[in-house]
Parts: sequence; C-alpha cells; structure tokens
Amino acid sequence: MAIISGSGLINGTIDDDIITGSMSIDIIFGNNGNDSIKALGNDDIINGGDGNDTVDGGNGVDVISGDDGNDSIDGEEGNDIITGDIGNDILRGGNGDDILRGGNGSDTIFAGGDNDSIFGDGGDDFIVAAEGNDSIEGGIGRDRIFAGRDNDSIFGGDDSDFINGDGGGDEINGDAGNDDINGGDGNDEIFGAVGDDLINGGKGTDSLTGGKGNDLLFLGTSPTDIDILLYSSGDGSDTVNEFITNDQFLFTGINNIDVVKVGFKTELRLGNGIAEDPNFGTGDLLATLFNFNNFTTNNLATGSSGTLFFN
Repeated sequence: MAIISGSGLINGTIDDDIITGSMSIDIIFGNNGNDSIKALGNDDIINGGDGNDTVDGGNGVDVISGDDGNDSIDGEEGNDIITGDIGNDILRGGNGDDILRGGNGSDTIFAGGDNDSIFGDGGDDFIVAAEGNDSIEGGIGRDRIFAGRDNDSIFGGDDSDFINGDGGGDEINGDAGNDDINGGDGNDEIFGAVGDDLINGGKGTDSLTGGKGNDLLFLGTSPTDIDILLYSSGDGSDTVNEFITNDQFLFTGINNIDVVKVGFKTELRLGNGIAEDPNFGTGDLLATLFNFNNFTTNNLATGSSGTLFFN
C-alpha cells in the first residue's frame, strides 16, 4: 500500500493507495488497486481507475469518474459531475447542482440537496433525489426511484420500474415496462407509456395517462382534487379506482362512447354512434370505473372528443 499526497498531477500505483490532494486544482489518477482518494478543496479531476475505490471530492466543482470496479464516490460541496462507470457503484452528490451518472451496473445514487440531474444508465438502480427540482432518468433496468418534495421530472426508461414522486408537482413518465408509479403529494402529470402499469395519483389535482397497455389507476378520494384521465385511441383497457364526481376523462381520437352501468361499476366502451342500437355496450372496453355509476357529460373534460351514449 502506498500513501501519496501532493498537488497538481497525482498518480497512484498498481497497488491499493491512499491519495490526498491539496487545496489547489488537482488531477488525480488512482490507477489499479482499491484506492482511497480525498481531493480536499478547489476544482479537481479524479479518475479512480481499476478496482473498488473510495473517492471524496471535497469542496469545489469536481469531475469524478470511478472507472472499473464497485466504487463509492462522494462529491461533497460544489456543482460536481460524477460518473460511476463500470460496476455497482454508490454515488453521493452532496450539496450543489450535481450531474450524477451511474454507468453500467446496479448503482445506488443519493442526489443530496439542490437541483440535480441523475442518470441511472444500465442496471437495476436505486435512486434517491431528496430536495430540489431534480431531473431523473432511470435508464435500462428495473429501477427504484424516489424523488423529493419539490418539482421533479422523472423518466423511468426501459423495463419495469418503481417510481415515487413524493411531494411537489412532478412530471413522471414510466416509459417501457410494467411500471409502479406513485405521484405522492402535489399536482402531478403522470404518463405510464407502454406496458401494464399501476398508477396512483395520490393527493393533488393530477393528470394521468395510462398509455399503451391495460393499466390500473387510483385517482385519490379528496372531493377538492379534480383529476383528469387522458385516454387516446388504442391505449388499451384500463381499470380506474377512486373516480369521484368531479373527476374527468379527456378522450382523443374516439368519436362515440357507450356508458354502460353494471352494478357498482361503469364501463366505457367504444360505440358506433347509433342511438338505441341493439349492439349498445358491446364495443371494445376502454375503461372500467369501479364504485362509480353516475358518469355524465360533466365528466368529459373540455376539448375531449367523443359523444356519450347511455343505456
């Protein structure tokens, strides 16, 4: 094991090194081995190299790459750019508006405070955003994403992801896969996209789009929160819970809708626009509203296509 300190350009060895930078601008290469690197102050560039490295960026605007191995990187203060690269890495942004990129591998990313940009990239990632208006992309893999209490933009990426918007007015897109999405508090815009998604709008006046696939949606039960469900032609057959009197549907590309009351539920089916038609209520099932059988024209949002027909 080598113990190295200095300033400027600092190179580690092929062994397990302990490297300490200076208060000046340092460029540090850990090279091979399981290195421990601490940069101290100023704006530093750090590459951990091969091996399972531990990197502390310290104060300043740092650019840190873990390179190969299962690395643990803490940007600390400053607007840092941190990349885990190859391996199952742990990244901590600390304070500042950071850019955090997991790279290949199943990474754990803690964004810290302020307005961060987070990219899980490949692998099954675990992402926690905390405070700030953050931008989060899970990338490829079955990711678990926990946004903070502010206004976040979240894109799940490929595969089946779990996304929790928490507080704030979030914009959430599950993308491909059978996603589990919880908007949390705030007025959220949630788009399930492709796949059979589970979407819970939570508190607030939410806009929910299941997208392609047969989705299960929960709107919330507050009478003061008016939620809007957006449905386009070809989206699939959705199941809707907690639809209450003031909630609305906005249909696109659908001309006629048969409203069929079946016990404690209401079915919205594709209609043919013929009044008193013997085939009423036999068209493709667009959506089923559970525990709600008082659907009226008031439940169509302004700008919605489609004419309602009732049995």
